[in-house]
Amino acid sequence: MNWIHLDLKGMMPGVEAMLRWIDWLAAAGFDGVVMEYEDRLPWRVLPGLYREALTPEEWQRVWARARERGMQIAPLMQTQGHLEWVLMHDEYAHLREDGHWNEICPSRPEAQNLLRAWLDEVLARHPDGRYIHLGGDETWHLGTCPDCRRRAEASPHGRMGILLEHVGGLCRYVTSRGRLPMIWADMFWRTNTWSAEALPPETILIDWQYGSGGNWPSLAALQRLEHPVWGASAIRSGFDAKYALAPLGMRVDNILAWERLRRAGSVEHLLHTFWARTNSLTPNYGPWEGWLPGFLAAADAAAWERHPLKPLCDEVDEAMTAPEWTDLDPLIGRLESFTHDDSLVRDCVAWWVLSLQQRQAVHHAVEVALRNPAYEAVAPYRGIDPDALAARRKTASQYRGQAEAWRQSALAWLKAHGYSDVPEYLASKMAGIERCLAMTPGV
Repeated sequence: MNWIHLDLKGMMPGVEAMLRWIDWLAAAGFDGVVMEYEDRLPWRVLPGLYREALTPEEWQRVWARARERGMQIAPLMQTQGHLEWVLMHDEYAHLREDGHWNEICPSRPEAQNLLRAWLDEVLARHPDGRYIHLGGDETWHLGTCPDCRRRAEASPHGRMGILLEHVGGLCRYVTSRGRLPMIWADMFWRTNTWSAEALPPETILIDWQYGSGGNWPSLAALQRLEHPVWGASAIRSGFDAKYALAPLGMRVDNILAWERLRRAGSVEHLLHTFWARTNSLTPNYGPWEGWLPGFLAAADAAAWERHPLKPLCDEVDEAMTAPEWTDLDPLIGRLESFTHDDSLVRDCVAWWVLSLQQRQAVHHAVEVALRNPAYEAVAPYRGIDPDALAARRKTASQYRGQAEAWRQSALAWLKAHGYSDVPEYLASKMAGIERCLAMTPGV
């Protein structure tokens, strides 16, 4: 099977665009979607945390469209780490693992009760589903509070005994409800892989590896267990928050590495992850369209090699990663004249144009912030030419105008596509630019 994961804690398309994405993913041949909702649904057991992007009625339309297109939906609920969106709130502070916002303490009976009640609600919203993903990754503070530390010391599995008891118990609860649990496998290959044998045998271990090598020892180690193992690539993962686009080639290379393993028979099922933020409290990664090459490669690696976006993708990557300033206008011009029958492809290229323009704005801002102080430092020694000072002030003013023009263009594009969280996104992309350009040249 070939699945997609959609992390929904960042920007989300409006309902019509979301339906278009479901149609596109189904037509591309994906078998299912893991949807990581976080606070995008009004959970009854977590009142007051809802951040609306789609209404409950609109979500029903999305789920119905997926069923009509033959795609399975697997909800993802984090059950230990990555719960900062809940634990940041004072009413849940007592459930934090040793005071950390991003991890729940499994030794608290209230935590167990809350998670099981939430799990019941998640299952009720997806009555026809076969799978549910229980997270379980990156539990960095595992076994750090006094109660958990004592439990870890008494367990033959050490700290992992806490995760096995906690997440394993939830997996058993899921299987008792007739569903198949999925979990991320990184905490096992980071420590003692063999301990995963204590999980229910139906538990699907998902080995996420986001490099391009393809020879990951973790996969072979996990496959020596009795559990089904899936591989996971990243269409989008962490990148430099000051930019509107990440290098795409390294993501495609990662996807193709997993595809080679699938073709070789080393792994049967793949899940291609599409992350929206590093965690719930970090800058969001922006709209989806710009990362279309990863979706295309994940759908059909051979077809991607022939796709007209591929050579343009290489050029955009080179421009976005250039160590020094380069003239991006010729590339922007070629992209603006690009045409394609698929509106999603056209939208991808349109976002690339905006991303390159934003990169120019970042470069100009850094230029002002670093160059002007160097000139000003010379003033006490040699003086400063008033004409040169006026020219630098004029340049800074022009750069501010260009940055504001980009903000307005991006705002219009994002609103036209119905995206959520637009003010937050634009603020995160403009804050550094504005701060740098506020350094008006002077003495």
